[in-house]
Amino acid sequence: MPDFTLNVNGIKRTVDVEGDTPLLWVLRDNLQLTGTKYSCGVGICGTCVVHINGQADYGIVFNPDTVEAQMESAIIFAISAALKGEMIIRNGGIVNTSYDDYPILEYSETPEIETYIVQNDLPVGGVGEVGIAAATPALINAIFNAAGKRVRKLPVRLT
Repeated sequence: MPDFTLNVNGIKRTVDVEGDTPLLWVLRDNLQLTGTKYSCGVGICGTCVVHINGQADYGIVFNPDTVEAQMESAIIFAISAALKGEMIIRNGGIVNTSYDDYPILEYSETPEIETYIVQNDLPVGGVGEVGIAAATPALINAIFNAAGKRVRKLPVRLT
């Protein structure tokens, strides 16, 4: 089996598992992070579809265009929330009470997104939630790798 090195809470950990092992299983079973959700393993809710090699496995894919659209919109939603999402409270009331008040990434701010689909015959699984769950940690890690600064609060403020 190949070795994979993960940076978990700032600590490099090496695991010896197959590349198609679900990441949540590695966190729970190999690294004993038992607070991690133990899912069904077949992708019904989407929590186990990100594998240790970084690919997402959605089970049988009937419409690749739908998977791509779901992933892209989920990633844009998550990055928008991480960078711009904020509930503003003024004089005891919420100021931004509508979708009109909730900013999302504009086209010029949106990064290029590439979706890779693993072909297999596993049961059909979830798609949209995977992009939401993975995008913000990826953004936060990229900021740390580029600037050496840990982000501990959302929305991200780089000042």
